[in-house]
Amino acid sequence: MVSKKKYRDILTERERKILEAVVRDYIDNAYPVSSRQVHSKYMQDISPATIRNTMYLLEQKGYISQPHISAGRVPTDKGYRYYVNTLIERCEVENSIYEMVERELFETTLDLTLLVEKAVKLLSKLTNELSVFIAPMYTSGILEKIELISISENRILMVLEVKSGLMKTAILSIDTEIVPRKLALVTSVLNERLAGIRLGEIIDTIHERMSDIIDDVVIKVIIENAPAVFDMSCIDKVKMSGTTNLFRKPDFKDTRLLGQIVSTIENGTIVANIYKNRKVRSGIVITIGKENKREVMKDISVVMKDYLAGDEKGFIGVVGPKRMDYAKAIKMVRCFADVISHVFSSR
Repeated sequence: MVSKKKYRDILTERERKILEAVVRDYIDNAYPVSSRQVHSKYMQDISPATIRNTMYLLEQKGYISQPHISAGRVPTDKGYRYYVNTLIERCEVENSIYEMVERELFETTLDLTLLVEKAVKLLSKLTNELSVFIAPMYTSGILEKIELISISENRILMVLEVKSGLMKTAILSIDTEIVPRKLALVTSVLNERLAGIRLGEIIDTIHERMSDIIDDVVIKVIIENAPAVFDMSCIDKVKMSGTTNLFRKPDFKDTRLLGQIVSTIENGTIVANIYKNRKVRSGIVITIGKENKREVMKDISVVMKDYLAGDEKGFIGVVGPKRMDYAKAIKMVRCFADVISHVFSSR
């Protein structure tokens, strides 16, 4: 026997189509949707009276609500969730979008800071939402190689590459004039002794690994700066772009609420929420309204996907109103995560 609750959650084909029409129209226009709108724009083969009765049933089941007696209906969190669950598998990314994003990001150096800047700005521009890029933790990353390049008489550029293909640069000042031949020898020694070792371990053990040549001025400076040079987690962990997009949304006319949301974003609450949700799930993960568990986040949705940088995992996604264009957000977030993973693996 089907329980009353389960029965309420079973939608007929007509109910599904009308719910989808209500959600799509509300996403597009931000106004409550009437039965006449659904009839004229989406279902002219069904009478407004039948649509009105079906919308009443959807309201009884908790998928839509009526904000005012004389107004149309708007989706509830439950309605958005049903819509998103049926949408995810249909959101295939067009090849033209992949090609455009690949072209933009492949032109960017693998320096994490520059890649993040490019990706997060482009995602925000394409979705018209707030974009969030969460970098992997690289203390467990494995060093691939080191390059030392003389850029002046007493300054060198140190280039680190980890096995994900990611690079980091640092400029070090030396107290004496740098001899190119000696610099090549130091580079060789560093790669011989440090390549293949995890970055965190290098920080802890570099003094011992270089103990027999610790008097060399270049080695001495590298050892002294090791905690900063080999720590890729010191790069901004989270980068965001498009906060102003939230200000343009009719969903956030209440400036006090918007201020709380922005504060939540800036103080890391959203990022902490993302990590919590990603502990047991991979792929596209969407949290809608009250699913975010924080009262201040009850009016926003988060669309996130993990990407890979070698063996390390980070996240990229968008934050916006519950009325966001989920189809576009899912496509773009999926595309960016896949392309970023491809950028690292191909290099």
